[in-house]
Amino acid sequence: MIQNSFAEPERKAIRIACVEYPPFTLKDGTGASADMLNELFDKMGYNISIEVYPLGRVISMVNKGEIEAARLFPQTDPKVTVAIPIQYSSAVFVYKKSMFPSGINFKTLSDLQQYRIGALSNSKWTVKLLEEGAGLQLDFAPANDLNLKKIYLERIHLLPLIHITALSLIESVFPNKQEEFGLTKSFNVTPVCLIFSTKYPGNHKIINDVKKHLTKIDMHDILQKHFGKYFAGGIIPPYMVTGNNFYDVGSP
Repeated sequence: MIQNSFAEPERKAIRIACVEYPPFTLKDGTGASADMLNELFDKMGYNISIEVYPLGRVISMVNKGEIEAARLFPQTDPKVTVAIPIQYSSAVFVYKKSMFPSGINFKTLSDLQQYRIGALSNSKWTVKLLEEGAGLQLDFAPANDLNLKKIYLERIHLLPLIHITALSLIESVFPNKQEEFGLTKSFNVTPVCLIFSTKYPGNHKIINDVKKHLTKIDMHDILQKHFGKYFAGGIIPPYMVTGNNFYDVGSP
């Protein structure tokens, strides 16, 4: 049998752990984030599989070297992991326009102490950043769809959400009333990273390879392709690529 000497070398497969985050990462490993990662790694010459776990499990797996990589905010142990930013995420406050027709303006989070602010009951991020860090009044609920309904019923004033999540949630919960909600300027821009375990066999070579490839890949085009549809006008905001803070995101 004649061997094809021109056959492509076998592509290495990488497992990437993610946290369920509808509609961007679903329980079955599909979604816009998964599509983005598949295209990104295809350009680098790798096959990937997405595995979805709770946040604590994802962090533990990467720290212990039980999986090659994860897509997360940088929150793993830097002694045993390498975090490579691939995009940036930002938070905004959602408000009801009829309550605040002039919008909500602030220079620092502490400027918002006069407002009642919705929060998830189990959100350590919200408590640390807003309550402990800025002294804001938090009103807790078990789910953010309930918090958004409280905004609409004028029981709370503001709801902090990841920008892209805010857009999706408003469309889902109030599909015919999106124009009644406003968004503040963005704050707390944070990198979203590919986090590789240095304990996983062979990962040092992959880490160096990924870093090299990323210098040649236009992340704007990839992010625009997979996330643009979630933003007004179909255009991703500049902070997703640059990480620049306090970008005026406008209305949903």
